[in-house]
Amino acid sequence: MKRILTLLLALTMVFGLCACAGSEESGESTDGSAVQTEPQATDAPALPENAPAKLVLSGIAADTIQYYQCAQSGNFAVIAKDGKYGLIGYDGKMILPMECENLYRGSGLAYDSLWALKEGKGYRIDASGQMVPEEVLTGDVQPEIYWYEEKAVSFVLGEGHVDFDPKQAAPVVDQRTWQEHAVLPLQQLAEVIEEPWGLMPVVKDKNYGLLDVDSGAMTSEFVYEKFDALNGFSDGLLALKKDGKWGYVDVKGEVVIDFLYEPYEADAFGNNEQMNPAINGYVAICRDGKWGLVTAAGEVVLETAYDGISQVNPDGMFWVKAGNTWSLYQLTV
Repeated sequence: MKRILTLLLALTMVFGLCACAGSEESGESTDGSAVQTEPQATDAPALPENAPAKLVLSGIAADTIQYYQCAQSGNFAVIAKDGKYGLIGYDGKMILPMECENLYRGSGLAYDSLWALKEGKGYRIDASGQMVPEEVLTGDVQPEIYWYEEKAVSFVLGEGHVDFDPKQAAPVVDQRTWQEHAVLPLQQLAEVIEEPWGLMPVVKDKNYGLLDVDSGAMTSEFVYEKFDALNGFSDGLLALKKDGKWGYVDVKGEVVIDFLYEPYEADAFGNNEQMNPAINGYVAICRDGKWGLVTAAGEVVLETAYDGISQVNPDGMFWVKAGNTWSLYQLTV
């Protein structure tokens, strides 16, 4: 009898342990309350087994999530859903509710800041993700620099010639002459505009070529239809458009990422095309409506097979979209 009681007690303990384990796996505690569980791989896009990334969290519902790097970038990304914008942290928690009409990286003098538009008022985003009231820099059009009659002049479309001190001006990427068919007097231009990377797109017959500013020699033919005038060279790469597709060249003018890709943003007329700059050693690219990730050296990290991919932040973290939900991954290389 004693042996039978001992056996029954042991079986009861085993069944009890199994029941507890089953409750924990289902996300419920023994008293019926919810317990926190790790993100499940089934909730996230299926990355290749050899992908150098690990899942951090999943199940974030949004139309877009994007990381913009600038001087005020904090540990957050811009998130949007149904035309409303906010900020999400890399712990999956909202820092700024999705209540803004727009949230974007500025241009011109405001380029190195994030800006928000809410109820018609402009705000600068500080490093903590808070909105600081600021006057929106509307109408702040940066003049384009031209070389004319042996001197640098500036010209704003719709306003004409404006006073310009080249020694005080920030480097301007989009350089061209008054005559679209002519090439810039290169040596003089190099003395006026200090470019840290040595190459500059110049225009001839409405197509662009790459100029070595130091030597005054062209490093390419005039075969490019557009270039990334907003970002210029970033992480040593410049985005250019050729034969209707975008790719990236390095500071020597050599092709690093082939001309296979589409802009992440463009209007209905194909204007204002924008490409992601290479930042933190990586660039998110799009082909045939699907997204992938490559290194600044041109190595493929993820093939273009996903509904969306964000830029990589300084900690190697990036968002991947499947359907209407996003998951966060961290690079392991």
